[in-house]
Amino acid sequence: MRTSQRISSLVVAAVLATGVATLLPAVAQTSQAPAAAVDTAPKSQPLTLLQVHDKLEAAGYRQIQKIETQRNGFEVYATNREGLRVELDVDGVTGQVKRSKTKRWDD
Repeated sequence: MRTSQRISSLVVAAVLATGVATLLPAVAQTSQAPAAAVDTAPKSQPLTLLQVHDKLEAAGYRQIQKIETQRNGFEVYATNREGLRVELDVDGVTGQVKRSKTKRWDD
């Protein structure tokens, strides 16, 4: 039951994040900036919480307990393949683990 609640929470958060990401470009286009000053280079879209969860599970992480949005990605608390509890710093665009720090179970 707890797993389904977590997945439901992740889905709701992902939908909300997608909605915000969809609205931001529309708000930005209403600015009065000259066309020459607008950066037209394609931007990589950040991953949703559900995408981060799925990528980490595919990489072998289990018991993903918390995914927090950070400035340039995500901070995740999970269990690695060896069964150790870890704190991960995950890239917000690629989903790659940038840092893994082993945690004690009582932290």
